[in-house]
Amino acid sequence: MAARLGSGQSTITTSLPMDVITGIVLGGVSINGGSGKIGSVLVDVLVMGVLANGMILIGLNNYWQWVVDGLVLLFAVAMSNIKTE
Repeated sequence: MAARLGSGQSTITTSLPMDVITGIVLGGVSINGGSGKIGSVLVDVLVMGVLANGMILIGLNNYWQWVVDGLVLLFAVAMSNIKTE
C-alpha cells in the first residue's frame, strides 16, 4: 500500500485483518486450527473483494460496510463450527 500511495500511513489498512480472517474462515480453514485448501481460500477472498467493491459502488456508509463484514464473519465461524462437530 505504501508503494501505491508513495507514503506510509498507519491507519490506511485498518480493516485488512478482519477481511483476511473472514476470507480464510470462508475458505474452510477452522478458527480452532486445522488445515484448508488454498484454492477455496483464494476464491473466497475474491468473493470478499467483490462484496467490498459492491458496497462501495452502491455508496454504502463505511459503518454499514463494517457491519456487513462482521455478519459475514459470524456466519462463516458458525458454519465452520457446525461443519467440524
